[in-house]
Amino acid sequence: MNRLVTKLRTRMVVSHITIALIAVGLISLLSNLFLEQQFQDYVTRKIDSRHLEIVDQIENLYQSEDEWNVALIETIGMSALGEGLILRVENSVGKEIFSARAMDHMMCDLMLNQISENMRTRYPQWQGDYVEVPYPLMVDGQKVGVAEIGFFGPYYYLESDLEFLHTLNRILLAVGIISFLTAACVAILVSRRLTRPILRVTAATQRIAEGHYDERIGSVVERTHTLEIDTMTKSVDHLAQTLEQQAILRKRLTSDVAHELRTPLSTVQIHLEGMLDGIFKPDEYRLSLCHEEIKRLQRLVGDLEQLSRVEHDMNLLQKKPFNLAELVLQQAELHRNQAALKSINLKVKGIKSEAQPMVLSGDRDKISQVLVNILANSIKFTPEGGSIEIDCRREGGTALLQVTDTGVGIAEKDLPFVFERFYRVDPSRSRGTGGAGIGLTISKTIIEAHGGKIEINSPGLGSGTQIVIRLPLEPSNLHN
Repeated sequence: MNRLVTKLRTRMVVSHITIALIAVGLISLLSNLFLEQQFQDYVTRKIDSRHLEIVDQIENLYQSEDEWNVALIETIGMSALGEGLILRVENSVGKEIFSARAMDHMMCDLMLNQISENMRTRYPQWQGDYVEVPYPLMVDGQKVGVAEIGFFGPYYYLESDLEFLHTLNRILLAVGIISFLTAACVAILVSRRLTRPILRVTAATQRIAEGHYDERIGSVVERTHTLEIDTMTKSVDHLAQTLEQQAILRKRLTSDVAHELRTPLSTVQIHLEGMLDGIFKPDEYRLSLCHEEIKRLQRLVGDLEQLSRVEHDMNLLQKKPFNLAELVLQQAELHRNQAALKSINLKVKGIKSEAQPMVLSGDRDKISQVLVNILANSIKFTPEGGSIEIDCRREGGTALLQVTDTGVGIAEKDLPFVFERFYRVDPSRSRGTGGAGIGLTISKTIIEAHGGKIEINSPGLGSGTQIVIRLPLEPSNLHN
């Protein structure tokens, strides 16, 4: 399992780094293309602007007919040559006033060759050609000459421009490396944060599988603020708690079953040995005692058979539509005399089978068995002079049945286990406090097989008990 989690961590790191590489690569590529295009446009505009600036400067050097400030024109021309521009100026009659090539032909060729080499080195597909663009020289609306500017079109980069691009690329590369390293660090931290609780959950589940049901994760694992992981941690803790409770119940079940079997067997053994040894006379009294204990054993075996049959035969329910209100009234009447023997006031609250039918599809005999178990328990554990109230009514699409008594109540610590088989609140398991402890287990199984729910509530010992049952009504009955 540790290898699986390690692989998960590795995959998380690799996936984060891969995504970071793709993102940084795409951003760098798009940024480079965008900035390159923008820089090309900027250089083109700068060349055009420089052309117009040179023309404007030359126009300002015109003095009069056939008179130019040649010295300053030469200064402008040599300055333009340093920028990759070959200047040639002639007057209105076509006479050459200045030519950069004529002044320094070697320098012009060297400059043009250097520009061409730089551009083709950086851009092998560069299609720039040397072009010469003539600009008329206008003074007071009169054409006084022509300035011809030669350059590599449509654009070219000087050494300073190339150095700027190299610097920009180095910055982008540095940003990409920093982003990659940051993404890698974040991926490692996130993967560790996510896999650490998984490793602890794995270790805890292994200990739980070994039988250490007291193991809890929530006490050693901090909240990750990740819904799925926190939910998994809580679920494993709940599973461990449930298994711990089930282990306790299994031990108690073994003890209870042993007690239920040992008591009648011991009684029979004592009386039989006494009669064999001549201590007791084998009269009707002794034999009736043995007979009662044997019948007690038969009842225990019968209860076990009934529980097994109920649990395995729930798919064989004989479901038919019947009126639950009518069944409740019938069972209340059947138990009224039994309640009267203890002066218990058994009353049914506000239901009339004819006026308010509550039809559900189910096994009438099985639901009747549930009512018998519940009412018998209520009468058994309600002291003389107490009361039992039965309330049966509709609640949306369900039938709600509540049986409330003023009996001995149930301690809070026992409430979660009252539906467990053989669980009895009285640890002494005396004959006067009930049977084997499977009546509520059978009732819960029957109710859930009908798609319903059953719960038991009690404020505490001496405060009575309320059993609540919800059963789905027959769909056709919902509109009545």
